[in-house]
Amino acid sequence: MPSLCTIEALNSRIWILGVLLLTTTQGSRVDDICYNWLGNLGDGFTVGQTNATICFTNWNENDAGDHLVSDLSTCYGYYYCESKTSVGVWNHCPTNQHFNLVTGECVSPETYVCVYNRCRNVKKPYLAVVNSACFNYQSCATGAIFTCPAQKPYFDEVIQSCVATQPASNICLWVMR
Repeated sequence: MPSLCTIEALNSRIWILGVLLLTTTQGSRVDDICYNWLGNLGDGFTVGQTNATICFTNWNENDAGDHLVSDLSTCYGYYYCESKTSVGVWNHCPTNQHFNLVTGECVSPETYVCVYNRCRNVKKPYLAVVNSACFNYQSCATGAIFTCPAQKPYFDEVIQSCVATQPASNICLWVMR
């Protein structure tokens, strides 16, 4: 049986959960479908979904006006809150962005350290592992974790390659103590 999302390069067929989903001659389109499907699998949120307590429990008293607060489950989801007592309305960042709960903005994944599944909503084959200083990286398709070789010990998310110098991105510089 094929894996969760399998691309057969020779005949460009996509299998998801063992079911033939699509046959196409557009190879790059096939890759997009698998990444998009895997990137948002099983989070359980729908745009417009509401949460009655999220605004109250995550309101920052120092900020004026309405707020965007983290959904506390994904790297890309947030709730829009008009006030501390309002009902939060769920939405998400565009593809390839994470929600920065400090700034309340959608940002590039390497600029913000998110502790949830970093691969969701990101159309990249690999992302650095949190708290690894970019020595390790993860396959977004399989979840497998890899270590860069000694001569190029750091994984650079932007160029998707192991490099000799540690990238200056937040994901590489941040290490929880």
